[in-house]
Amino acid sequence: MSDYELSVKDGQFHLQFDGRWTETTMWELYALSILGELKTRAAMKKLREFGLDILYARAKTKLWGKIERLRGVPILPWPTSELAAATASSGRNMSSTP
Repeated sequence: MSDYELSVKDGQFHLQFDGRWTETTMWELYALSILGELKTRAAMKKLREFGLDILYARAKTKLWGKIERLRGVPILPWPTSELAAATASSGRNMSSTP
């Protein structure tokens, strides 16, 4: 692993990797992914159950819209039975997009 420096200044994380670009790039990607996940978890901890329900409903709606757009790509195979089962198990009607 490349040498790195992680600090907090004015409530913001500062992350710096030292070394050649080819040696540090992949570590930067993992580190930024971890920091992003921690930020998301901290934000979600503040939400109550109703807020989480709204968040997940919006995320599912956005995902369903992307799936619908991808269905128009002829080269992609779509296992309709698996997709229907996944939609049914979500407990929500996701047949419309925003």
